[in-house]
Amino acid sequence: MHIEEPELEFRFGQRVTYPRDGLYLFGPVDAGAAPRSIRYGFIGTPQSFECFQEWASQVSGYIPIPTRGKTSKESMPHHVPFPGFAETFFSHWSATPAFAIRDLSEDDLRRKAHIGNRHEAIKELVDTYVDRLIAEIGVRGAMERKTGIRENYHLKTLI
Repeated sequence: MHIEEPELEFRFGQRVTYPRDGLYLFGPVDAGAAPRSIRYGFIGTPQSFECFQEWASQVSGYIPIPTRGKTSKESMPHHVPFPGFAETFFSHWSATPAFAIRDLSEDDLRRKAHIGNRHEAIKELVDTYVDRLIAEIGVRGAMERKTGIRENYHLKTLI
């Protein structure tokens, strides 16, 4: 039994089956008259934050087709240039997150990732991120009460 790929809808009501073609040619279905800004947060180690900033900078602009390696095929249709985040998603992408927690311990995360019981390892890792996020929100809430300045960070929207 063969099931055909479904058509996906993109901007201006255009429909194609291949997501990359639809985004590159027409843009996202919910694109408005003006590009919107993407606000996002980051939580991780100092080293992972550096790596993330490098990646975030790269996706902000044009990324050419990677050079062919020794074992690459002559034709690789899945290797195409990336026009940039704004051009693909009709949204502004800042290389700097609106909210960043970058003080998690690499050693602590590695130790937890190597717990023998995978369920326990995953729970410990997730708890590390969630507990740190909750602590940050608590600090921000205390600052908000002290200064009267309200920041728009809610746990529900950050997780």
